Amino acid sequence: MRLLSKHYRTQPAAERGMTLIEILVVVLIIGMILGMVGANVFGIFGEAKDKIAENEIRSMVDQVQLYRETRSGLPSELAELAKANLIKNAQEDGSVLDPWKRPYIYMLDQTSKDGFVIYSKGADENSDEDDIRSDNFGKK
Repeated sequence: MRLLSKHYRTQPAAERGMTLIEILVVVLIIGMILGMVGANVFGIFGEAKDKIAENEIRSMVDQVQLYRETRSGLPSELAELAKANLIKNAQEDGSVLDPWKRPYIYMLDQTSKDGFVIYSKGADENSDEDDIRSDNFGKK
């Protein structure tokens, strides 16, 4: 036994290998780095979905205004835009899905400057804080 421990001490560090503690420290550091990178990547994806929803809403607002000019009135629902071939990515029922795979909401609203509002409930679908609305562009 004494021979083994003496041999171990005289061996160069490169030949001895790593202890369990050293391996655990390295794994912990790698895990922390991956956690930070992952959090940033998922945050970027969330922002990208918000931008996609905003751009789709802007496009639908333009299509509703075109519909109003050509038909002398607002559509009662987004399905009318799909029937008029003004929206290409509509579902069979005429609804248009946001990036979170839920239908955009279209409402006639006399208090809005356009007379209507198109919005998405956002990622959480419950609170109003993350709603993306056509009447809120430029207010964030």
